[in-house]
Amino acid sequence: MKKVLLVIDNLGSGGAQNQLTLLAKGLQKSGHTVHVFTYFGQDFFKKRLEESNIKLIYQPKKTKLGLGVIKALKTLYQTEKYDTIISFLDTPNFYAVAAKKLSRHKPPVIISYRSMTDFGTLSLWSLWLKKWVNRQADWIVSNSYHEQERWWQKFPWLKYKWSVIYNAVSFKRSIEYRTSVKPPIRLLVVGSISSYKNGLRVIEELKILRERGIDFILNWVGAQQNSKERLNYRRRMENLIDENDLRRNWQWTEPKADIQAIYARHDVLVLASEIEGLPNVVCEAMYSGLICVLSNTLEHPKLIGHDRGFLFDLDRMGSMAESIQRILVLSQEERERIKENAMQYAKREFSLEKFTESYLELIDKLTSSDTDSSKR
Repeated sequence: MKKVLLVIDNLGSGGAQNQLTLLAKGLQKSGHTVHVFTYFGQDFFKKRLEESNIKLIYQPKKTKLGLGVIKALKTLYQTEKYDTIISFLDTPNFYAVAAKKLSRHKPPVIISYRSMTDFGTLSLWSLWLKKWVNRQADWIVSNSYHEQERWWQKFPWLKYKWSVIYNAVSFKRSIEYRTSVKPPIRLLVVGSISSYKNGLRVIEELKILRERGIDFILNWVGAQQNSKERLNYRRRMENLIDENDLRRNWQWTEPKADIQAIYARHDVLVLASEIEGLPNVVCEAMYSGLICVLSNTLEHPKLIGHDRGFLFDLDRMGSMAESIQRILVLSQEERERIKENAMQYAKREFSLEKFTESYLELIDKLTSSDTDSSKR
């Protein structure tokens, strides 16, 4: 059995934190010893890890550079003698490989990208830093093929140490979703309140939907984050909601631990993002039986192709509204077929067993090669 350290910034309500929590529990269930390291205090998923008796290690980040975090990780590597390190997200990836460089004990480090890297916005320093982290890492995982392909095109030397592992969905029970779509149609967005989720576009599309006489309620489930940029975006969304007289059609909801119950009360998941990795909410919605209406970009066509949902064109205003209208005119039989196709795909591709086994195979591969090389 292996001893594994998982590294992430915090245990807040984000998709990466959810996936790391699932990985920790999956690895532990497989008989391995798992510790989780964080350096910010958000604790949405903390209780789930504590209930599984997974050791949590918290080292507050006190400076912008985070030298104390690197030092704490280096000490952990040397005292705990981990067999493997797995980190999620850019900054934790940097800390994980930097600590290995400084440590006498050098376990293999698997880093994971959880979103799309926008090369067009990276400074030369940021790109150099990412390249350095990628070179130092023993293996790289992305949760989408589009991220892998974009990195491979830019840096072909990464091909020998990169895998795609899709997200996991782990719900305790099958969900009873709404079987008929009756006015008002219940639309759902799950995600941070930020420009990344393209909320202004969603509001513009809802204006078109209402002008066409469609009765709806949209529920946006997402945490309010206090960065200046995100607060400004929230204000812009609020202003546009009021300008278009959509207040009665709109709900804000704070994230809740029982996301299943939220999916069960809605008809359609909407996602208008231009920048995503593999959207965790889409995986969960498909598993739960919601019909998904997604922007036609990145990994989305792979997820809901072949009659598993609907795509809309980001370059054409009104296309999201048209997709929602198409759902309304479907027969009950047609809707059930789309839902069933999505559920079967999700159960096959997003199972916790498949997710955990993919990481276990990487751990075995890296620790075996590490052992073999030490003997030579």
